[in-house]
Amino acid sequence: MQELQELTYIVAKNPPNSMRFIGPDFWTSDSKMQLLLTAIRNGEVNDDLDAAELLYGERLVSNKYRNLKHELKRRLINTIFLLPTNSDKDRDAAYFECWKDWAACQILIEKSSRYSATAIAQNILKKAIRYDFLNLVHLIALYLRNHYALREKDKSRFQYYDELYQRYREEEDWNNLAHKYYMSLILDHAVDSVVANPQIQIDAQAYLCELYPIKPRIENVKFHYYLFQIELLGKMGVFSYEEAKEVCARAIDFLDKSKVQFSGGILNFLLNKLVCHIQLREFDQGEKTARACNELVEPGTFNWFKTQEYLFLLAFHTGNYQRAYQSYYLVVNNSRYKTYTILHETWTLHKMYLHFLYLLGKVTPRHDDESFSAIRLSKFLNEVPSFAKDKQGMNIPVLIIQMAFLILQRNYDLATERIDAVNKYCDRYLRTNSSNFRSNCFIKMLLQIPKSNFHPVATQRSAQPYLKQMNTIEINFNNQAHEIEILPFGDFWELILSTLDNKVNKVKQVASR
Repeated sequence: MQELQELTYIVAKNPPNSMRFIGPDFWTSDSKMQLLLTAIRNGEVNDDLDAAELLYGERLVSNKYRNLKHELKRRLINTIFLLPTNSDKDRDAAYFECWKDWAACQILIEKSSRYSATAIAQNILKKAIRYDFLNLVHLIALYLRNHYALREKDKSRFQYYDELYQRYREEEDWNNLAHKYYMSLILDHAVDSVVANPQIQIDAQAYLCELYPIKPRIENVKFHYYLFQIELLGKMGVFSYEEAKEVCARAIDFLDKSKVQFSGGILNFLLNKLVCHIQLREFDQGEKTARACNELVEPGTFNWFKTQEYLFLLAFHTGNYQRAYQSYYLVVNNSRYKTYTILHETWTLHKMYLHFLYLLGKVTPRHDDESFSAIRLSKFLNEVPSFAKDKQGMNIPVLIIQMAFLILQRNYDLATERIDAVNKYCDRYLRTNSSNFRSNCFIKMLLQIPKSNFHPVATQRSAQPYLKQMNTIEINFNNQAHEIEILPFGDFWELILSTLDNKVNKVKQVASR
């Protein structure tokens, strides 16, 4: 269903002319295919069972439903080639046009229309060289070399395209090696660690030492992009965020001055720079970087949602909660949010954290936003995540915000029961030397609340050793910690303490460890 949702969004957001060849049966009043596309576009169905029930009145994925879905998918894929490829970014428009024309060229070659194919290929080649599409230049030069040897018997043109092929083939080989090293760093060191990993910096330096001598000879922008990425990963791996931010700035400056427009590369380094701002808690600089990201992305695209998520976390990690709410509001009211189901879990959880801050008077929703007053808090508090299915600690942010709400509501008995269950979860799944070290410490701090009878002073005193231990390790936004520590635990702890009243509340105690 997700594939069909993506295709539907891409096709439906473009002018109706792109749909004119989807088939006459699609436009009939009783067309189930049109009904399915409309329902997906409007976010009325989330999965195949919803769609089957809408179309056939039964929650059953039958053969007739599968056939209809397959046919719609096939037609939408064909329609992709009719979509307008104009863009305000010249390189993006050229990229779409070149590959679309190259696909047409391949069909013409197979249909023995070689003179038409050759004319198209030569036009594509000019753009491919201008915009640095290495693999496309390589493919076209190879075809034209063959054409002028076998068909035209033109030795001078054969030699021209052979030299072009050899030069770009060499550049492509170096480009592939740089890309391989970049990917290797990600694969070899893609572990969530709470401590710096010197080996990633050692490997990155070794790769750069091998690639740097060839650097002056390679003009391809992607080669230089990969070198910057390798250097960046080396800095990120040892948590040198100031130096990583400087690498991003140099990369952005280089790509911006390049004769080739590579907005995707600039955006990637802007997003990494935004990560550095979050880690360094630099809100003003981070917001400036986020604005630069937004200038390069179209609202509703993956990178736009990612930018808003980072901006939300930057605001949360710097205490700018109202600004975080603004990002939340933009996301959930974007027209594509309903069909982008992969986002829902993340932003629903973000909403619950915002709601907690709203109840504390830290966030003020827009006057036309009634979603906060409509939250069914009791339902959320009664939903207990399955601990057995959570081996990576991803239930932690849910459990923590649930306990925060229960304490805020003075529901101390239920809060005590929930903390006791989390205590057992902590012992089973969170290890002191794991990436969940800070979570482990924070949960132990929460355990002191019922042990201290919900008294703020006694709780603070009992939790102090765990707070001190937690602060020995800084949050590392470079791994999954940002998905767990949505609100910095130190800040969250102060907010929870502020909800406790200055009296002893006798409740049943957490089971002793």
